[in-house]
Amino acid sequence: MRIPLFWKIATSFILGIVVPALILFISFEKISADYFSQEIYLRHRLLARQVSNQINFFFSLCESILKHISKEKVFFEQKEEVLKKEEILTLLKKYQREFTIYEEKIFDGFLILDKQGRVYFTFPYKSELIGLDHSYFKYYQEIIGGKEKYISSEVTASLFSKEPVIEMALPIKNEKEEVSFVIVADISLKSLTEIFQKITGKQEFFIVDEKGMVILHLQPNTALSSQREIENINTLYPGLFKKFQEAPKERIIFWPEHKPSLIFSWDFFLPQKWYIIFTQDIESAFLIYYNLKKVFSLLIGTFFIFVLLISFLISQRITSPIRKMEKLSEQVAKGKLDVNFGIKTGDEIEELSRHLDFMVKEIREYQEELEDSKKVLEIKVRARTRQLQEQALALKKENEEKTKKLREKLKELERFYKLSVGRELKMIELKKENAKLKEELKKYKELLKQHGANK
Repeated sequence: MRIPLFWKIATSFILGIVVPALILFISFEKISADYFSQEIYLRHRLLARQVSNQINFFFSLCESILKHISKEKVFFEQKEEVLKKEEILTLLKKYQREFTIYEEKIFDGFLILDKQGRVYFTFPYKSELIGLDHSYFKYYQEIIGGKEKYISSEVTASLFSKEPVIEMALPIKNEKEEVSFVIVADISLKSLTEIFQKITGKQEFFIVDEKGMVILHLQPNTALSSQREIENINTLYPGLFKKFQEAPKERIIFWPEHKPSLIFSWDFFLPQKWYIIFTQDIESAFLIYYNLKKVFSLLIGTFFIFVLLISFLISQRITSPIRKMEKLSEQVAKGKLDVNFGIKTGDEIEELSRHLDFMVKEIREYQEELEDSKKVLEIKVRARTRQLQEQALALKKENEEKTKKLREKLKELERFYKLSVGRELKMIELKKENAKLKEELKKYKELLKQHGANK
């Protein structure tokens, strides 16, 4: 199959520039993807660790505050374990007011339980709660059983504001180091989520217990609610929690099964064996990479179009004079020698054009010489032909005379031949007659002999 020179040059130009550029672009994309993946991996690991540290700090702060409250002298100036309720009210109000995070109060409210697990006092004060039995609550059982502190893994609605809270409980001990009261604080999840939002920005966030049950699910632009619609993280992301448990050292997981694809980062909150998980869609996580990829795709597309245009112009510049020479060469091949290539390109093609012009000039001069030689030869041929014609006429006359003489001689020979043949025939007849006579003579002699013998 014949491939035009234009496409050969254009293809060579494109393959020589575009293909290396594409290879370079693909290599750069792979390197940048690996780089951004590593950066995101490290950033998410750092964020997960920061969140875990902040949660640890937050609950350490809550524990420290409750310890300060439990050691206030109002709890030791009691007779028969009867507290000064007005002083306690003032004390708890002060702690609630003074301890905030990002202008959000840490403690939504407090309960004080007596040794029997009944509600002894509340802040804010609610008379309807006084005397209620809380002895079967886990935090009471844990502390009475000897545990120094208790943090719930359950999110409940506050008894006071109905906002979502996590309960923390510490014992209040008397001078004999015996548990005389239990203080229960409702820790506001609003203050906790403020910390997360400052660290993680607009990323979806989970706190999950060791069984995969969701303690806290924070979604961007969604109000925090005490109603837990999702009991287990696997409800949203089937099989995800199993991956966390199977690879405890891998603190980042890509989740392409979900649409859009997600990236999960997590860390442990060891005191409670909680999983601190936050997620982000890969498109936003790799936003810089995708933007860079778009820019490079646009650049490579522009570069490709530019190369096509340049290759077209260069191929056209190279092949246009060649096509012109091809057409003129066809005319020369057909015998038209008055053509002039006259191509001005300033390169080897112009040099070739001059050589072709010189060649056509030489052919034209040679053809003129041939024409002159042809004319001279035609004159010589005509003269020689006339001479030969004259010689042929002379020979013809001579041959005619000789033929006439030969014919005459031939007639004479024919007459002689006929005479000779006639004589020869006569001789033959005579010989035959002579032979017959001899035969008859012989027979006669034999008869004579026989007759003589008979006598």
